[in-house]
Amino acid sequence: MYRKINYIFTILALIFLQYKSFSFDEIKIYTEEKPPNNFEGPNNKVTGISTEIVEEIFKNAHINYSIEILPWARALDTASKNKDIGLYSLARTPDRENSFYWIGPLIKNDWSFFTRKNSKIKIHKLDDAKKYLVGVYKQSALSNYLLENGFKADKNLDFVNEEKYNPTKLERNRIDIWATGLLVGLFHAKEHKTTFVPIYTIKEVGLYLAFNKSTDKNLISTLEKSFDKIKNSEKIKSIQKKYGYKK
Repeated sequence: MYRKINYIFTILALIFLQYKSFSFDEIKIYTEEKPPNNFEGPNNKVTGISTEIVEEIFKNAHINYSIEILPWARALDTASKNKDIGLYSLARTPDRENSFYWIGPLIKNDWSFFTRKNSKIKIHKLDDAKKYLVGVYKQSALSNYLLENGFKADKNLDFVNEEKYNPTKLERNRIDIWATGLLVGLFHAKEHKTTFVPIYTIKEVGLYLAFNKSTDKNLISTLEKSFDKIKNSEKIKSIQKKYGYKK
């Protein structure tokens, strides 16, 4: 009798310890203001297509989380130096590959060149854009990519500290080309009621939820499994449809 009771308590204890070992404190997640991927909506709530997918990952994994918008440079620096802090929407590039665990892709957001619809600019290869003034978001993976491929800050690149300034610059002919993510460019074209058009795909890019390599591997495994479970779900399809996203 006592042996049976001890056996039952042992099993319950093991179940409890297993549950406890895979329970997590509230996870902080940082992002930036960059619609339609991530932005502050009504009532100061962070929303956007990437945000809603990240929320579904955490809800399905039954992990508490909080999301905060920070300037991108600060968000990237904080997440890269601290464990158990999430960051999105992060472009997965070779120079970042070994610094993070990657969950996703949440969405595809190809880097693209945009011009005004009435522009006569034609781009057939990346180097063709070097004879024009290209507006780009400072300290972004895209700006780094252009610099690595021969564009120069004092010659053919015009940097801004926030992406939202480039649509106005393009509209007012202060830049010839706007380099940005396809979804971001199309969103701002609609918001500004201006006919910006993508004329060239610079690079195919996926955007991810990322954690630095000191993060608890159990957390990463749990989130990866959650993403794999929901990525083709009707809920994710409804989020994509809401934002006009097409794979």
